Amino acid sequence: MLIRSFLAVLCVVLAFQACNKPGMQKEWATVDVKHEDFLKSVNVKGATKVTWGTNSNIIQVVLPESYTDSIVSLDLTYYDGAKLVLQAPDVNNTEHKVGFKFRGASPQNFRVSRTKTESSKSYWVYVEHLGKLSAELLTSLELQAIPKKSGSAISAKMRLLSGVGTIPEKPEDPKALISGLTDQGKNVSVAGLAYAGQLDFPNVQSLTTSSKLSVSLTYGNKTFTFPDAYQPVRSGIWANISGILPLTKNNEIEVDGGYFLNGNNYRIKLENDFLEQSVWLDAHVKTPSTLTFKIPSRVADQDYIFTVYEGEILLLRRNFLVSDESKSIKGIGRIWTETLEFPTQVVFNKNPEKIIVKKGQVFYADPKPWIFGGKHGEGSADKKMPDLELKMGDKVVVIPAKLRVDNSYGQGSAPLYYCEYKLPADVVSGNYEARMIYENGERSAPWWALVKVN
Repeated sequence: MLIRSFLAVLCVVLAFQACNKPGMQKEWATVDVKHEDFLKSVNVKGATKVTWGTNSNIIQVVLPESYTDSIVSLDLTYYDGAKLVLQAPDVNNTEHKVGFKFRGASPQNFRVSRTKTESSKSYWVYVEHLGKLSAELLTSLELQAIPKKSGSAISAKMRLLSGVGTIPEKPEDPKALISGLTDQGKNVSVAGLAYAGQLDFPNVQSLTTSSKLSVSLTYGNKTFTFPDAYQPVRSGIWANISGILPLTKNNEIEVDGGYFLNGNNYRIKLENDFLEQSVWLDAHVKTPSTLTFKIPSRVADQDYIFTVYEGEILLLRRNFLVSDESKSIKGIGRIWTETLEFPTQVVFNKNPEKIIVKKGQVFYADPKPWIFGGKHGEGSADKKMPDLELKMGDKVVVIPAKLRVDNSYGQGSAPLYYCEYKLPADVVSGNYEARMIYENGERSAPWWALVKVN
């Protein structure tokens, strides 16, 4: 019997010591309010009603129609030993106040803790705003192309003014804020989604050419129609040709982007420093997000600047290799002089430019197709990169390559190799063709621009 008593006491002592070891991680435990007291009172200035029971973690606030502020603030008092757990810095939250923008927002959560017992309780604030539903549009109705699909969408920024609190405004309230877009002349309507500051209509193919659209909101049994008639406008236009591989002749090539319009004139110009005349190609609207074009057989296998236009508006300027589908071709992506730790984040996002290199200057280039390393640059020390040949008439200079690695590409999962070169100090000034020469003797196509040496 004595042994059993001794063992029981020993277990209690060891458990107490284990719980108080230095450096042990302490976590908050949520306890029943019946056992410990946290929040003592809640007051909301300007509210019609605030409902909260001390045994509940739900605080229900009802605001009158006359409440026009976008922020609701709760003044809080606590029982002795309790305090508000402040998260990230917020001007609306202080030691005794919790405030938030409530119109169309999710219910707000905050936590009160008791440091002495290392416990806490979480509370949720639901807000109902009485009165009529009203809002205002802050932008035009913007037409947007849906990538890789034939559909169109319309979106707009808005501000809720009245009639909507948090969504939901009460626990288990099924109401949702719904938007509608209607062309009265065509008798066509499209349902959309509405958020605190945004309207989205995902399928509006039948309304893209409408000139008088009506926009409405519905929230439960409340409705609101914006006072004006609207015509959708393009949110902006852009274009991109994906991929780093050569573009092949006589195959359909896609230009991603939008919003592309049937009836507009889309053209693509091919040029480099070796052409006497630029090559112009027609591009055709396949969907609002896609143009297509073909490169004819007469175009030589070279590196070109591709410039995409809508009318006279420049949408894209990038260099691409062109070749027959059956041929393999290499090239140079970019040549630059800035010394950068992560050039893929800077140089690779710029439009291609001609380059001037001074005698004795260090400069850089990336091969095409790109050359990737293993994770964290494994094996990079032994990698042989292509040398650079500069040629002007009968003058030829071959510059050995020094390996450089950009470990930021692909968030570090696919380090990108590129080359460092140093121009000899005794090279003759002039304009040079630039090619890469690989270890096996393979020579790339010349870069699209002549390199000027000063």
